[in-house]
Amino acid sequence: MNTPAPTELNLHRISRVLEISFDDGANYKLPAEYLRVYSPSAEVAGHGPGQRKVPLGKEGVNIDRIEAFRVEKRYFRRWRSHTSRNLAQTVGLPGERRLAGIPLYLFAQLARAAWRTLVGYLTAPADEAFHREVVLWHFIGTLDGLWRSRHRPVQP
Repeated sequence: MNTPAPTELNLHRISRVLEISFDDGANYKLPAEYLRVYSPSAEVAGHGPGQRKVPLGKEGVNIDRIEAFRVEKRYFRRWRSHTSRNLAQTVGLPGERRLAGIPLYLFAQLARAAWRTLVGYLTAPADEAFHREVVLWHFIGTLDGLWRSRHRPVQP
């Protein structure tokens, strides 16, 4: 299954709408308020499961610009790694069996993600391969966060 790739981004400043067109013909118009209220930011999503909240007073929110670096692959790699690291440091992960403060099952998941990434780059379409790589960066960030916080107790 191929994930549609964006082909065009248009920012309509007056109506405060971001229009996204995809290579499969799909076209979406997303109001800035919708993007802000359903953002993956910590203000909206919280720092763990069940902490999502809807921010109030975002009716007049605007999009000033779309920065080119935010649509580059290295940005997504860094963002996924840092987000996962911060979450691991804040919330931790359960698991009785640990090596250096990291649950053993996480090493198997990392190895599986690395293998899927390698196979993806050899056999899958480029978008699917990159998606697999981003999953790998999730595990790398999680391991980094757990390693950095290994001397602090895990929050219940």
